[in-house]
Amino acid sequence: MHHRARSRRRRTAVVTLVLAPVAALVSLFAVPGSGQAAPAGSAYVALGDSYSSGEGNPPYLPPTDTHDDQCHRSTTAYPELLGHQGLFSVQPWNPNTDFVACSGADTVSLRTGKSHEPSQLDALGPATATVTLSLGGNDLGFSDIAQACFHAGLYGNANCKTGKVDNPAGGPKTTRAQREIWLTDHLDLHSLYQEIHTRAPQARIYALLYPHLIAMRGRACSTGPGSYSARNIIWFHDMVDYLDQHITSEAAIARSTGVDVRVVDPRPAFDNGHTLCSPASWIHGVTFRTADCTRASQGSACFVRTFHPTPEGQQAFADAIRQAAGTNPTFNLASAREAVPPLPLT
Repeated sequence: MHHRARSRRRRTAVVTLVLAPVAALVSLFAVPGSGQAAPAGSAYVALGDSYSSGEGNPPYLPPTDTHDDQCHRSTTAYPELLGHQGLFSVQPWNPNTDFVACSGADTVSLRTGKSHEPSQLDALGPATATVTLSLGGNDLGFSDIAQACFHAGLYGNANCKTGKVDNPAGGPKTTRAQREIWLTDHLDLHSLYQEIHTRAPQARIYALLYPHLIAMRGRACSTGPGSYSARNIIWFHDMVDYLDQHITSEAAIARSTGVDVRVVDPRPAFDNGHTLCSPASWIHGVTFRTADCTRASQGSACFVRTFHPTPEGQQAFADAIRQAAGTNPTFNLASAREAVPPLPLT
């Protein structure tokens, strides 16, 4: 009796020893099936701020237009266009997991989360091959500048860059122009690109530059209930160029450490007659969100659409990224365009 039991145990041990290497080989080469976990991270992930979320162009994907979630991811945002056209992946585009850009995001909230949403970086993983993002404008307070320099009735400053504001470096107050230069010079984007690379080592990152906002015609630009002076428009133009130059430099620093990051410049397309106060603007003018948004009580909510690209502007972003990407080495772009027609810009 005991001899038979010992024999069974020995046979079981032998079978286990024989099958263990086989099981290891099977697990090594197994292809994930239905219900099995795939490699973490989607093939294409869209990060960033309101220029990537599509702010100002409803309808927004649920639940990003609720009291708790104001990320405002638009159905006409460039990640939606690129995702549904299959530029970066043969897998079906899933905006619930692949599209995490959020209106108002800056370098801090992109990492920590915003509007009751988790960190955008959580969407990344080893399977991520492409990342697009726009970031930096909120770190510099561009929305506040748009409001401070706006003329409505007796309010506004024709040369608002000389206005005195708190000094981010401490000490006595400084001019708004000097503050913007300091904030831009201290905007650390290369470490963010490196962090994206750490989470998604195989990913190519497309960093979108910001377009010029208002046409420089040597005179004021009237928009909505007020206007921007010619002097302020020149300053806006210079600020965008300074930020874009900084983004380009930060990308170069990241590339020197092995991060595959490319800058995408949409300015030529917008400068060709599509800035605000041009014949066919791709930039939303000043829009008060509610009828009671007066100059004394505007706040950020009142300027929610101001200076954001229209659906045509989002299409221009998609075209610029497409041009920068060229032909993806793992996917046939021409076939994707034939298979999936562009979304209507309505």
